[in-house]
Amino acid sequence: MAHVFGQPVNYKDASGHWRKINNRLVPDDRGGFVNAGNVFRAQLPEALGSAPVRFSSGSRWVSFSLDHASGLGVVSGSTETFANALPGVDVVYNVANTQLNEDLVLLGPLSPTSFTYSLSMSAGLRPVSGSDGSIRFVDSRGKARLWFLPPTMTDAWGATGAVSFALASTARGYRLTVKPDATWLSSPFRAWPVTIDPSSSGDFDWNSIYSNNEGYMASGTNANRRRHAPLPRGG
Repeated sequence: MAHVFGQPVNYKDASGHWRKINNRLVPDDRGGFVNAGNVFRAQLPEALGSAPVRFSSGSRWVSFSLDHASGLGVVSGSTETFANALPGVDVVYNVANTQLNEDLVLLGPLSPTSFTYSLSMSAGLRPVSGSDGSIRFVDSRGKARLWFLPPTMTDAWGATGAVSFALASTARGYRLTVKPDATWLSSPFRAWPVTIDPSSSGDFDWNSIYSNNEGYMASGTNANRRRHAPLPRGG
């Protein structure tokens, strides 16, 4: 009997065995944490400022550090939370089945209104700005391999505001600025906290699932079909 899921639930590991996706964060060899099992690796530091976040698939990777952020993280399941990583801002990372979610939680109207990241990436990748508002890390043929999905911003009442990426090159690599709409944030009708979500994803071959019109299907007979499952790319 086949089961339909809204997202991938299995993956094939490096030795060719089928595994259930396991998003739980476990200690890694860098002194931080990594997701237990998936086609991608999300490596998180124990303390912000001590090491970058790294998102990788195979030999391709992107690392990023939020400038001036600091503090020890608290891990629970698939989530690591850095309280007051910046004045008035909590930073939360959550590993999902198809992506790494990052939440910048602005606690009040005195929180910062611009966030800058230092970026680096594996040889052969370069970042480009997508027409949909994403940042795509493309190979020498221009094919997107990893990317930051278009950011979103939502207040405590569910109202949404505009937020964008600004990419610039530096002597050491690249700088990415997350720029929320300052006018929207300063509205007297704003409900705090406000959450900004710039998430990471990639062009993965899941191997273990195939897509139909309703979702992702896996069963004892169909789980080994080799298909490319589409990932949400934000438009």
